[in-house]
Amino acid sequence: MNHVVTNVKQALVALLKSEKEIDDDFSSMMLSFIKEKEDDTLPFAELCILHYEAFAGDFDEEIFKVAAAIELLVLCFDMIDDIQDGDSSHSWATYPALGINSALAMLIVSTKIIRESSFTHSNLAGRIMEKHALQSIDGQQRDLLNLAVDESSYLQMIERKSGSLTAMSCLIGAALATGKSIAPVERYGRCIGVIHQLKNDISDLKCWGKKNDILNRKFTLPVIFLLALENEISRQIRQFYEKENSISLDRDKVQHALTESGSIRYALFFIHDYQRKAEQTMNRVPLTYELKTKLLSIMK
Repeated sequence: MNHVVTNVKQALVALLKSEKEIDDDFSSMMLSFIKEKEDDTLPFAELCILHYEAFAGDFDEEIFKVAAAIELLVLCFDMIDDIQDGDSSHSWATYPALGINSALAMLIVSTKIIRESSFTHSNLAGRIMEKHALQSIDGQQRDLLNLAVDESSYLQMIERKSGSLTAMSCLIGAALATGKSIAPVERYGRCIGVIHQLKNDISDLKCWGKKNDILNRKFTLPVIFLLALENEISRQIRQFYEKENSISLDRDKVQHALTESGSIRYALFFIHDYQRKAEQTMNRVPLTYELKTKLLSIMK
């Protein structure tokens, strides 16, 4: 997919540079934010293009612009998330006023790109983007309020916050090709987002710094499992979450407890469960061999 990444990045740069309602300095700042965040993969763009290729009879290169719009939307959400959480050293978090303004512009530009595309079913794609973007924002609101303190409410929250964006990416690609919002595609697309969020949750607990969820008093599945136990380290963490300033957590003891208590295995169980659900749902859709193989690889 290297050519895809190159084409999407080129489309993204061209779209921002050609936006007439944004002056050159503002456009350059947003492009610098994109460059700061970029890596060798564009997973949301890839999901969109993979589904468009699988369901379309022919290939329209304008799909690269649509995929760029999706990545722009996701970046604006990432930027706002960084600013809200206060756990990032990116320049938009260092200068939050400029970051928020840039994110707002990215949000508008992304929806405009979808609406103005020449695809026959661009209106449907626009409605899909709006619906799932709002679901993701709703999930982020639940996350900020830190009310997802049990297994069920946490999974519901990340299905909306993270799962909505992967579902959106898959659906838009398929919808532009077929003119339909295909329910099974939405379901397995949402599972993909949950899987990657749970993997990130496990990874974030391995660091002992700004992104550590325990130090930030946030709830994730491993933390929820650990807090439910009746032992000394669980009691200390519960007191820490209650903001008892006298409590100081020992990094080695916390890391040992996460591993030995079964907290990580608990989260891994749900990763495997969502992988199973996604694969079962894929079997209900006439996917190409290439698309299914790629999706299974993405979920590993």
